[in-house]
Amino acid sequence: MGVVTPPILNALCEHFMEKSRLYQSEMIAFLWDEFEIFVTASSLGRALVYMVGRKRQFAEYHKEGMQIYDTLVPNFKKVPA
Repeated sequence: MGVVTPPILNALCEHFMEKSRLYQSEMIAFLWDEFEIFVTASSLGRALVYMVGRKRQFAEYHKEGMQIYDTLVPNFKKVPA
């Protein structure tokens, strides 16, 4: 059994961006083809849930950080993106 490490999860995410409609079995096959590791569907699911949770955490942190920054620097001109 293999462990889904952050670099492997990043590669899986990049692959998923290219092919957005993958079944778990196809993701497992990709991990075997690219990294020669076998992961179960449940461990892959846990890794994907972890990744989604981390992205949400980052987004919430960034949002709170910007609110604090706006409070500390009220006259700061925001440049449109």
